Amino acid sequence: MIGNHVMCAPNVSILTATHETDPQSRRDMREYALPIYIGDDCWLGANCILMPGVRIGKGCTVGAGSIVTKDVPDWSVVVGAPARVVRTVKPIVEKDDEAESTGTTGLVSVGEEQVEAAKEPASAEGALQEDAGLAKSA
Repeated sequence: MIGNHVMCAPNVSILTATHETDPQSRRDMREYALPIYIGDDCWLGANCILMPGVRIGKGCTVGAGSIVTKDVPDWSVVVGAPARVVRTVKPIVEKDDEAESTGTTGLVSVGEEQVEAAKEPASAEGALQEDAGLAKSA
């Protein structure tokens, strides 16, 4: 599963197929797949490799050339072979979440002049020109 807003650089390998290490199982052509989960808002650097069964948390960055062999916690930056957490990043605060937590509506304050200008009625002709993208720039 690949989440929303995930960015992949060139040559990212997402490997789900795997097999047992026993030579007989390879001779018998036994192979199976393990799912890979990539959370929302991740960035996968060039030539990184995600091994079967790993989970990449929300908001993670996987450095170029890294080999991810274990799960990566949310909001982490991982690099290396095997990939290791080197730092964390600030989580995204959704606008609705921010408004709920701060008690604000998400509106910004404006000067009195801007409020007065917004109250002025627009002519029908001006509104039509704006809608058509024909309004002159001020």
